Amino acid sequence: MKTSLYGMLLLAGLLIDTTALAQQSIEGEQSIEGVWAGKLEIAPDNAINVHFTLARDAAGAWSATLDSPDVGAIKDMPASSVSFDGTQLNIEVSALSGAYSGVLNDGAFTGEWTQPGATLAMNLAPYQANTLSEEAMATLLGPWHGKLQASGITLNMVFLFERNEAGEFSGTMQQIEAGPATIPVEDVSLENGVLFFRMPQARAEYQATLVDGGFQGSMKQGAQDMVLNIVKGEYVPE
Repeated sequence: MKTSLYGMLLLAGLLIDTTALAQQSIEGEQSIEGVWAGKLEIAPDNAINVHFTLARDAAGAWSATLDSPDVGAIKDMPASSVSFDGTQLNIEVSALSGAYSGVLNDGAFTGEWTQPGATLAMNLAPYQANTLSEEAMATLLGPWHGKLQASGITLNMVFLFERNEAGEFSGTMQQIEAGPATIPVEDVSLENGVLFFRMPQARAEYQATLVDGGFQGSMKQGAQDMVLNIVKGEYVPE
């Protein structure tokens, strides 16, 4: 059964991210193999992260898969056809009744996603994963907690940032009233006192500014923008 990507994104009502591997030169032409990412603007102040992973086999034939870190139903979705002539990229995804067309210029694609009833601008660029400095990791490591002001109610949120034996940084979020289950925190960055991270399973993202050892900011989930200030330390039930 075919599904409309635009319709799925409208239902999701969330934001988009980016992704791609480093570019290489092959026989004098820029290689586009790897992961490319862009934001699909579905409404004012409302975009969905979309990732295309492009590959070419030994015979030179192209293939692609489509993912969205914001929409769980869009994962490893194969393209029905892919073509690239060195400048023009065309990707058809029949499972979504849509297609992407873009022109490569200065290492990025300028183009649009089209499907019945909708033509949406979407540019693609190589994915750049967020990297944390040692100083940023030292600031974040450990438990954090705060109260989320949402639709007239207050929810207790707990975040835990850890580093494993291999030195890999990770984070989780727990909503106390919902029980002990946690979900992963991804795409964490802390630069110039501004903290940002995403929680794909909750279709939410958090941005805050470092003030007096804590972070003051908000969590965005769909059209909701909810105040959430967090401080470092173990959560203690009231």
